[in-house]
Amino acid sequence: MGREVDNKEREGVKVDNKEREGVEVDNKEREGVEVDNKEREGVNVDNKEREGVKVDNKGREGVEVDNKEREGVKVDNKERGVEVDNKEREGVEVDNKEREGVNVDNKEREGVKVDNKGREGVEVDNKGREGVEVDNKEREGVEVDNKEREGVEVDNKERKGGGADK
Repeated sequence: MGREVDNKEREGVKVDNKEREGVEVDNKEREGVEVDNKEREGVNVDNKEREGVKVDNKGREGVEVDNKEREGVKVDNKERGVEVDNKEREGVEVDNKEREGVNVDNKEREGVKVDNKGREGVEVDNKGREGVEVDNKEREGVEVDNKEREGVEVDNKERKGGGADK
């Protein structure tokens, strides 16, 4: 398809992008939008400055998603072999169940609940995060850097072969 779609300044819009491949979508400044990106592969999505948005990325592979400065957003990244940059996101619930081989940068995120159950071969950088509950049950071969985290509850039950830097 190879199309570029510019949705700047669109508000209150429901977009269903199922099975779209090779599409670049620019959603800057869109608010109150529900986007369904199921089964999209090889897509670059720029969600900068989007607030109050529910994004469903189930089944997407090889996708780079930039969620910088997004607040109050629920993101479902199940089964994505994706690099996600969540810097400066606050009040966000992220479900990373079943993601493998993923690098997640959560620097400076506060008040965030992250569920990493079942993730393998993942490097997670939680530097500078405060008031965060992280559930790392059943993670194997994972390096977790928790430096400078305050008021944090970390559940590392059943982790194997993981180096923990606390």
